[in-house]
Amino acid sequence: MNNRVFHSSDIGGQHFEALMTDEGPFIWECSRKGYHDGVCLGVCQIRKFEPTFGLLDGLGWYIVKYNNEARVFLNGFTDQDARKLSQEFGINVWDDNFGRHAGEPFYKGRAWDSLKAWVKAHPKMAKRHAEARHHAYLPDWYDRATTGNSE
Repeated sequence: MNNRVFHSSDIGGQHFEALMTDEGPFIWECSRKGYHDGVCLGVCQIRKFEPTFGLLDGLGWYIVKYNNEARVFLNGFTDQDARKLSQEFGINVWDDNFGRHAGEPFYKGRAWDSLKAWVKAHPKMAKRHAEARHHAYLPDWYDRATTGNSE
């Protein structure tokens, strides 16, 4: 396993990994490598819709940047798979009926616990990534992980 990967899970027939980048925690789907098959955690959501920007694979579940930039097509996902992905990686689920977020924020997901363990196991690398980030979608991940602040 790549030592930047801090969490992984198989959901809905797809393999997902959360890894550390200079932009902070990032999720990608590993079975379909491509330019738009990942996105920074903290800025992404899970949404069922037919995108007009980004990936254009038709109506279905996607991990999107903000609320409409399709980045990861969740091929064959069910509503239950979307909820499981939300809980596993702490990604909100967009609710079109209410126009708001519903689901687990990053610091409540299982990936957060894995990130805290990764920071302890790789303290120098974690600090280097925290200092090098350019766009901090989860700007306090390092401080929270090193102080134990989960809220």
